[in-house]
Amino acid sequence: MKTSEYAELFYFEATKNQIEINKLFNILEKDFRNMDLVNSLFIKFHVLKGYSLGMGFKAVESMSHVL
Repeated sequence: MKTSEYAELFYFEATKNQIEINKLFNILEKDFRNMDLVNSLFIKFHVLKGYSLGMGFKAVESMSHVL
């Protein structure tokens, strides 16, 4: 696979994760004690961190780690 294909795949997955993260945060605002939501967010950020690390996107990886 070419580097540009990996970048496209990263962008697609990162965008999909961002949409899901936004939805989870909206739900969490209403149900802030729901640990299943917190765990789901943790997993989404962890996946984004891994993708970013694999692509060498240090800024995105660092931001994902902090969040």
